[in-house]
Amino acid sequence: MLFGLTGKQDKKPVFIDQRENRQLLARYAQGKTVLNAFCYSGGFSVYALKAGATLVHSIDVSKKAIDGQHAMCS
Repeated sequence: MLFGLTGKQDKKPVFIDQRENRQLLARYAQGKTVLNAFCYSGGFSVYALKAGATLVHSIDVSKKAIDGQHAMCS
């Protein structure tokens, strides 16, 4: 899965070392409501949605992070 991050970010780029954890989440997300706290790049949110989560709440202190997720998911 590719993540479309562009422009200046508040934090570091996508954490590739979380790939296995995102894949694990995807195994449990179908039909669930998911909370992604400290979501930054939205990787876990995207994986949950792609795996069939019915709803994902993404929370981060950075407005740029949230705006980036809205752009990626719309």
